[in-house]
Amino acid sequence: MTFDKEINLALLQNLRLKAKVLCILFGIIMLMQVVSLAYFYTQTDYFKNEISIEIAVFGPLLMLLAFSSEFYAYRYFNSQIRLNKEISKYFAYAITFIEISFPSCILIFASVSFSDTYLITLQQLLNSPPTYIYFLMIMLSTLMLDFKLCLFSGVVAALQFITLAFYFLHSELGTNIVDLPNNIFKGILMLVCGVIAGLVSKKIKEAVVSSFKSKNDLINRLDVLVKEKTFEIEFQKEEILQKNKDITDSIHYASRIQNSLMPTEKYIDKNIKRLKVK
Repeated sequence: MTFDKEINLALLQNLRLKAKVLCILFGIIMLMQVVSLAYFYTQTDYFKNEISIEIAVFGPLLMLLAFSSEFYAYRYFNSQIRLNKEISKYFAYAITFIEISFPSCILIFASVSFSDTYLITLQQLLNSPPTYIYFLMIMLSTLMLDFKLCLFSGVVAALQFITLAFYFLHSELGTNIVDLPNNIFKGILMLVCGVIAGLVSKKIKEAVVSSFKSKNDLINRLDVLVKEKTFEIEFQKEEILQKNKDITDSIHYASRIQNSLMPTEKYIDKNIKRLKVK
């Protein structure tokens, strides 16, 4: 396996891990939504009157879509690893953009759903748990082992969040309610997190590259050592074979000399008969 293929394999394994984590996260959120809606609709008449059944169902369906997308991504990366195929960087950017957009879709859906109610204000919505998914996405982008991709995730998250803050500010319920400076600061913080994630990702990649290079150098040294030992063994084998041949030839030569010096049986029988006659 070449060095580039090893890097690509590490990237695919990280993308598979990222998809697995997000799949579990969205699955838990979806389950919590279903349980919460079932409880409120059976126990609270106020919630039942304020929230329509269509809006209540659409929320878990949105999470189901996110869960299904990440589950498909997990299976896709798993198949890519088995087939040992390379992945395009543009594809990685597209996946990052889609994943960063998940919390934005949740906030937009929630703002539309609760715009006619007094259950939650738009500023409370901007401070709600879905906004922290942006930071989770940025942290998970470090698994891509690419500084530019981490920076891209931070920029996209910051722009989408600040755009939502401006949108909520100019909506009917957002005037004098949305704390714009605080939200802009939070968006800048997302951008800073993207830069930090990129630096961490760069260090991780350098460590991975160094590890692969060290492994390849070790393999090359072992290969050279094995070839040297193999050549030495083959040379010794040739020497032993040659010595065996020399010894065998010497034995055969000595045997021929010995046979030439020793009298034959016919000669011995002839002399014995001559002695008997005397």
